[in-house]
Amino acid sequence: MIMIRTCFDKTVVIDTYECDGSTFLECYCRKKSFILQPEEEVRQAVLYYLLYHSKIDLTKFIIKVEHNSLDIAFYLKYDCPGFFPSLHPTVIFELKRDEINIDGCLPQLENYMSRFQCNTGVLTNSCDIILLNGACNRVAEKLNIINLENKINLLQLTTDEDISNFEKAKLGSLEAFIYLINKFGKTSKFTFLCKDYQIPITCFFFNILNEYILFDFCNTQSSKKQPKILKSNFLNLVSINE
Repeated sequence: MIMIRTCFDKTVVIDTYECDGSTFLECYCRKKSFILQPEEEVRQAVLYYLLYHSKIDLTKFIIKVEHNSLDIAFYLKYDCPGFFPSLHPTVIFELKRDEINIDGCLPQLENYMSRFQCNTGVLTNSCDIILLNGACNRVAEKLNIINLENKINLLQLTTDEDISNFEKAKLGSLEAFIYLINKFGKTSKFTFLCKDYQIPITCFFFNILNEYILFDFCNTQSSKKQPKILKSNFLNLVSINE
């Protein structure tokens, strides 16, 4: 069986199957089957469009579906061994049923953008589109799919700068290590070498205090006083992971 519908003026064809009186489809990203409910129909139609019709450069992103309550989210893709930091989404897609007027749904998208520190949000019912931009004083803009694709392709990503600093920190650059701590140190696990320990240590939740780097050890019960090392005792970074 197949489901045929229109999504952003393109014909979308999705395979479905019957089981115990219900209609199911397999998600293009999650690789699991779901009952064909109206919300899932829109989600799969938009996914199909993004994967097979969109002019967005998807090589820059990892697509996650229903991750942290988000319908669809784009995350940066880092093609660098040992560098897999926990990231905020670059673009959030909030999806609504076909018949819903999306103008009244902006507060929900704004809430997600604030919660996940995302500056680009897309609200759509697979026909109408509202783009919401900004970190604080956000601007809502109605536009078509071609303009949306162009705007997403123009997003200024910091992939090259992040990878450059990661490579420098692996060679022992303290300045690059602190750059990475400031960007990823609250959400990611860092494995690094320093003069205070004979083996690499894995830590997270970093703070910089004068000449010291403060952190918490992973898989260790936290205490009121964070362990710390002198900045000058840093040797080199090994990896960063979620």
